[in-house]
Amino acid sequence: MHAAADSDGRFMDLPKDRLKAIDREIRKRQKAQARRAGNAGYPNEREYAKSGKTSRAYRRTRLEIGRLHAKSKRILDDVYQKYTTRLVRDNDLIVLENLRLANMSRRNKPVPDPLHEGRYLPNGQAAKRGLNRSLRQASMGRLASMPAYTSQTCSRCGHVDKKNRESQAVFVCKKCSYTANTDVNAARNILKRGLDTLAVTSENLWGADGTPVEQGRKTNGNAARESVALS
Repeated sequence: MHAAADSDGRFMDLPKDRLKAIDREIRKRQKAQARRAGNAGYPNEREYAKSGKTSRAYRRTRLEIGRLHAKSKRILDDVYQKYTTRLVRDNDLIVLENLRLANMSRRNKPVPDPLHEGRYLPNGQAAKRGLNRSLRQASMGRLASMPAYTSQTCSRCGHVDKKNRESQAVFVCKKCSYTANTDVNAARNILKRGLDTLAVTSENLWGADGTPVEQGRKTNGNAARESVALS
């Protein structure tokens, strides 16, 4: 999964291995903190922290966790700063997609088991934890989000169909057979809608094959051919 894709078909990727290693260290220390709270006779770590009777080891680990969070943030800031600097340098206009991150990370509703009172059926929450962790890790709120159905709409012919999105990565239009990376196709839709919103004609920006006429470069003050879609 790419962190971002632009309308010229370029991707931004995060240093996932480094971020995952930091996340593992944070969770390991958080579990140790929870054990310390339990051993001290408190129901949870929050109550232990409020008690004012925390151990030296607890306070030291808390500082370590803070430093790890800060390290992860510095890595993300560096990646995003370099990416956005290039976007601003190479383009006159940047259109961003408005993702509903709160909805994407919201807990799934429990599904009661009709045959066993007090029990629940699988609701996909366990699988969603991985997505939520990826969203937190990518800090997707640092980039922005805009129109609906951009991942289901063909950027060549405009046909909208949820079946167009064959997978997380592949877009194939069921009407005109246009094929592209899902995020790149969405980015092109976002750019077109952004240009329409600004009353900028987008017809001269795209060829018959759905590719930009000019690949994201500044030309005599024309609007940039660049947008960002978050994956």
